[in-house]
Amino acid sequence: MRKSVFIFFKSPATLGWVCFAAVLVLYIFTASRTVPPYRDSGELITASATLSIAHSPGYPVYMILGKAAVETGRLAGLNPAFSMNLLSALCGALAVLFLFFFIYELTESREGAVFGSLAAGLAYMNWYLSVVAEMYSLNLMFITALLLLAVKRKYAAAAFTAGLTLGNHLTAVFAIIPVAFCAWASERRKIDIGRPAVFFMLGLSAYLYHLLRSASGPYINWGDPSNLQNLIRVVTRAAYGHTLDLVSREVTLGQVFLPHLKRFFIHLYRDMSAFILAMSVGGIIVALIKKGKVKNYSVALLFMFALTGPYFLYMARMPINPHASAIVEVGYMIPEMVLAVFAGIFMAFLIKKVSGRKAHAAALYIIVLFMIFNLWRINFNKACHRSNFFARDYAVNILESLEENSFVLMRRDHPVFSLWYMRDMKNVRRDVRVIALGLVSAQWYRDKIRKDFPSASFPRQYTGDTRYVTELIALNEGSSRVYLTEAAAAELESGFYDRFTLKPWGLVYRIYRRGREDEYDPRLALHIMEEEYVYSGVFDPDAHYDYFTKDFISLYAGAYDRLGSEFFQAGNTEEAIELHYRAVEMYPLLWRGWSNLAYTLFHQGQLKKASEYYSEAAERAVEYMNMYTRRDFFKPQVAGIFNSLGAVYERKHRKTRNREHFDRALDSYGRALELKPDFSQAYYNFGVLYWSRGDWEKVVKNFRTALRYDPGNEEIRRYLDIAERNLQ
Repeated sequence: MRKSVFIFFKSPATLGWVCFAAVLVLYIFTASRTVPPYRDSGELITASATLSIAHSPGYPVYMILGKAAVETGRLAGLNPAFSMNLLSALCGALAVLFLFFFIYELTESREGAVFGSLAAGLAYMNWYLSVVAEMYSLNLMFITALLLLAVKRKYAAAAFTAGLTLGNHLTAVFAIIPVAFCAWASERRKIDIGRPAVFFMLGLSAYLYHLLRSASGPYINWGDPSNLQNLIRVVTRAAYGHTLDLVSREVTLGQVFLPHLKRFFIHLYRDMSAFILAMSVGGIIVALIKKGKVKNYSVALLFMFALTGPYFLYMARMPINPHASAIVEVGYMIPEMVLAVFAGIFMAFLIKKVSGRKAHAAALYIIVLFMIFNLWRINFNKACHRSNFFARDYAVNILESLEENSFVLMRRDHPVFSLWYMRDMKNVRRDVRVIALGLVSAQWYRDKIRKDFPSASFPRQYTGDTRYVTELIALNEGSSRVYLTEAAAAELESGFYDRFTLKPWGLVYRIYRRGREDEYDPRLALHIMEEEYVYSGVFDPDAHYDYFTKDFISLYAGAYDRLGSEFFQAGNTEEAIELHYRAVEMYPLLWRGWSNLAYTLFHQGQLKKASEYYSEAAERAVEYMNMYTRRDFFKPQVAGIFNSLGAVYERKHRKTRNREHFDRALDSYGRALELKPDFSQAYYNFGVLYWSRGDWEKVVKNFRTALRYDPGNEEIRRYLDIAERNLQ
């Protein structure tokens, strides 16, 4: 019988626990030390620590385990966020342990089990989601446990685990169905489903947590599932209609499936490595040739891969943009695990083939060690959140910079939840009223903020952001100042600005009544950003792999850019340029920053730099626009950049009479009109450009078109009269 290189371990179990310990240490080392910059982490930590109801479907199993983790961590002096990040680490490491035993059950190969389980543990998405507070590593732990119990024919325990898995995350059904069918087919359809069904319902009964906790008035009571009707709405996610970000409404079913599928396979290639994927393909071929449980469970795993990966992406109906892509990336997690299993199967096959040939076996071990090391190398910096404090700093910087008893109105999920955690769990500025505008349409949330902030007055109903904000200001005027984040301000209608104006105050806007703008001092706002804000991280998006960290960096860059525009309006051009430069250096993808920088330089007469930066702005803006399904929303803004670029080249042409500048101006105005065919200013600028060449026929034609789209513009009318006389 062949001797394994791991034979010095007395049993495979010992080796499995060694793999578990190694991965656990790695996860703990790379885990976030505070609230991580990831999706719903801030909310889930807050909800677990207070035994609350999180967003639909509520994740009752995770809430209970999270509370246990928080209380255990409290005894060790750990903050709630770190405790729950460690819960993710433990669950991720247990998934590696269960996967080790599952692969060993299939192959009876220690090498295959070690290689497959470590490949799964070091794969990027599994690693990343094991160092932040989310329910996904717990989900993976349950699914790997389900596989192990099923292959060992512990069907009652497997059914109970399946119920618990659904009590953690409903998408686990895509993994449960193939395993259940495989077990049923393997037993020649003779399984008595009575006992497993009872255990399944027992596991699923975790959702009774919602009824019990909701009735007791928890701190967060999302959807208020205190009765059967609301419970069904929460569990089926129907109650998610009152939410912060439903980007899936922008597209139809399947509209963006192929682009997401392409991104999915690119991710697997990039973050699992070509070596592992090649091993996985080999494992699939080997497994399907075999008979018995290896083949049966391999077919189940392939169906699991298809359902949890490509089919999930199809059903998710998410547009192609960075935020939406970051949301659906969780669909990569189980496919990574499946591919790692097949890689382990192929490793077992290779080891058997080289049995008795020491040189070949030694070479194979070296190659495998290189594969594992390479996977660690390519994913360590991507997944490591040990020194990532962006979410914490963002929340503290906003809260600490506001006046006493202020309101801060927000919209986007991960910034809102970061403030929830720092305010409610870490007691940072408890006097500040954090309001999520995306939730105020829900009765449970309006009840919550009235209870949380009894000294504040709130509008009775939600009738849209503009009216809600206006009424909130009126009800609390004289006692509390209202601030808005950029995302919240973007939802306000134009009528709001008839009565109020917004001025940048660091990461937020400060609201002033019209006529009282002189109370605003941009230098004080700059002092807050430069002297009072905490900057703990590396403000370079290229230094970070995940979307959410980059997004926090973009929020700071946007704040500097807005402040630069205020300095420009105040006549401080040099300081404005410096702030715009700081913004685009911090976040080069900030196309509005490039545009504002170019605009400021243009007014300084620096035409060369202005054209260069407008070109950069246009390139970035087109790239940004093409990432979003709602392109029509961005087209007018991008058209404005091309129009401004044309104006710079037109100015250059007037100074130099250079034909190239004339052609570039024509091209830029043309690009503007492609994006916005009714762009009156672009037609007018076309006319001005032809005026410089004395081409009166084209001048008149473009001026008339400009006037048709902007009939009240007296300047266009006046110059059209002159051009018509010159044409005659």
